[in-house]
Amino acid sequence: MPLASAQQASDLAAKYNHLDIGQDIIARLAASPGTQIASETAQAVKEIDGLRGICVMSDDCVSAREVILSSGMAES
Repeated sequence: MPLASAQQASDLAAKYNHLDIGQDIIARLAASPGTQIASETAQAVKEIDGLRGICVMSDDCVSAREVILSSGMAES
């Protein structure tokens, strides 16, 4: 899920204690779009043996498309 802002990340981390959203991610969100972080995460997850896919959740089709294209998932 591409996070839209540092505030959204902080709110989600406070509301759902099972989500591990570190302060480093929250700090990066203040300076860069969440789609970049989501793309990096998708790239890393693609390297896990046996993984057959991931789900990109977004309330914005443009953001989801950006993550899919920039992570290379469209080519897999």
